[in-house]
Amino acid sequence: MPSATSDNSMAADVADLNAKLDALIIALEAHPSMNRTNPVDSNKSLFFTWDFVQRTRHNLSKIDIAKLAANDPTAQEEYMDVIGRASLSNMIISDSSGEMMKKMTGEPPLDFGPDARAKAAALVPEGAVDG
Repeated sequence: MPSATSDNSMAADVADLNAKLDALIIALEAHPSMNRTNPVDSNKSLFFTWDFVQRTRHNLSKIDIAKLAANDPTAQEEYMDVIGRASLSNMIISDSSGEMMKKMTGEPPLDFGPDARAKAAALVPEGAVDG
C-alpha cells in the first residue's frame, strides 16, 4: 500500500505512471499489426493488450489523488489495482514464449517489439519482482 504522502508527491507519482502508460499505448499503436483506423480489426493479441493498457490508464484517471494521499482505503485499492494491471501488462508483453497470451486469447504468440517491451518494463518499479 502507498504510504501517507503529500498530494503533490502522489500527484507526481500518478502523473509519471500515466505518462508511462501513454508511452506504452503509443508503442502498441505503432506496431505493424495495429489497425489504427479500427483497432478492433488488429491482431487479436495486440488489440487485447492495447485495450487492457487503455483501460488501465482510464482506471488511473478515475482515482482521487487527494484521497490516495490521505490513505483512503478505496483509493488505495483502486491504485493497487492499477499497479497490478501495469505489472500484468509488462508480463504479457515481455513473455517471449507467448504462453500467457495464448492462455488468455487462444492466439499464437506475438512479438510486441523492443519499443513496447521497453515501455512495458518501465511500468514496473525498479527492484520489483515481476513474473
